[in-house]
Amino acid sequence: MKGTTEDDISKLPFNHVSIFKPSLLLTEEGDRKDSRLGENIAQTVVPWLDWAFPKKYKSIHVGTVAKAMKNEWEQVWLNKQQNRDKVKNYEAELFDLAK
Repeated sequence: MKGTTEDDISKLPFNHVSIFKPSLLLTEEGDRKDSRLGENIAQTVVPWLDWAFPKKYKSIHVGTVAKAMKNEWEQVWLNKQQNRDKVKNYEAELFDLAK
């Protein structure tokens, strides 16, 4: 389903589309109104195991993703980078883009 949605979005008349695909999103306690047991357990355990995963699968804080999105927006729109691919997917690159 996600791949189909990305394909459909890429066909829309936009000059550029950025798709962000973080793995496990880490939040601060109390950030969510609803509680999901599986996510709560994963947010506690997975960061301790990040060393064993490739960068693409490491947990990432929502603030880091937000900073990466802001930086991407600045690179594309404020700097008017025209020679970019129409669709850009960010996975492991989120860590670097957030710097």
